[in-house]
Amino acid sequence: MKRAGAIFLIVFGVLLVLFGLLFIMGSAGRVYRFVIAAVSLALGGVLAGMGIRFFKQADMLLPEQLRAEIMQLAKERNGEVSEADIRAALGRRFPHADKVLGEMRVMNLCRLQKREGEIYYVFPDIMPRLTIRRCQYCGAELPLDEQLDACPNCGGSIKTNVEKLSLSKEEFYNMDE
Repeated sequence: MKRAGAIFLIVFGVLLVLFGLLFIMGSAGRVYRFVIAAVSLALGGVLAGMGIRFFKQADMLLPEQLRAEIMQLAKERNGEVSEADIRAALGRRFPHADKVLGEMRVMNLCRLQKREGEIYYVFPDIMPRLTIRRCQYCGAELPLDEQLDACPNCGGSIKTNVEKLSLSKEEFYNMDE
């Protein structure tokens, strides 16, 4: 509904600008036609500008736009975003985003977790992943560059997996180790 009103303002503003230009061209030196043209141009410009502004505001509340902003924020935060971060990023648009987050949870794009009194939205498909070779019996991590058939510690079978890494659960991956 807001978009329809904004489009109406834009169209009406453009028509007023065209009306003002028509009066300037046909003024024939008459002052009252210049006044009508000036008022028409000014009012048309203001209405068209307000219509564009309202249209942009309405676009910012579209579920697709909110979903894209939330997904971008999740990518920047390695797949885990707190509700406070989303609230800070979206500002007064957050009540509309709450509905979008609910839809994303229903579609299994994210899941809700509560940790340390905070609410986190976890996006498993965006979380970083590591390839790890691990013994299935003793759980020892083994180097990827060596060809091993059995665990050197216990002789158990070795399995190579891709594991998701949660950075907010105090599991840190450091390249220096």
